Amino acid sequence: MDRRTALLYVVASLGSRLQAPSLVPPSVGTLTQRDNEAVLVALKGLLVDGRSDPFMPPVDRSKPLLFDPRPNCHPMTVDTIIELSDKKLRRTLASPELERVREAAEHLSSRTPCSGEFEMAHPRIQLRRGDPPDARIFDLTTDAHLPGYSRDGRTALVLLGIPWSTHGAVGTYVLVLKQGGWRVRERDFVRYV
Repeated sequence: MDRRTALLYVVASLGSRLQAPSLVPPSVGTLTQRDNEAVLVALKGLLVDGRSDPFMPPVDRSKPLLFDPRPNCHPMTVDTIIELSDKKLRRTLASPELERVREAAEHLSSRTPCSGEFEMAHPRIQLRRGDPPDARIFDLTTDAHLPGYSRDGRTALVLLGIPWSTHGAVGTYVLVLKQGGWRVRERDFVRYV
């Protein structure tokens, strides 16, 4: 065991004794149940947001939202993550919240390479690796990066890749931990046309 691995093991062992498990950010690159829960909340939000946002692809209630269970492990810098929704977040979040979002962005950017697959059950979400071979423009598969968490574990940042046609969007969801579950605090979309 190298020195870094040994240090991470000691910190993880002590951390599990000193803090409530729900507040400890997941280890770098390893998908956890907490990641599943945060991404599911963002996907449920997308099902609602997609109906009300005229620039998003139509959300057809008769079809499931296709979601790739493999996390998007493409590396992103903290600045790139922050720039995705910086203007809206600065208008709507207080300074302490912005600090926790930055911490979550730092954690998200550190989670590559990554491993594992998202596991979730929802009547409107179908797990599918890649796009269907006969996919039409609005039937492409959404994906997600592993979420990032603030140091106190109470703020999560979820990035969804939402493709359609030759266009697409990145959905940025800021989640807060309230009453034992994740709630959407803010969301924003950056569209590519």
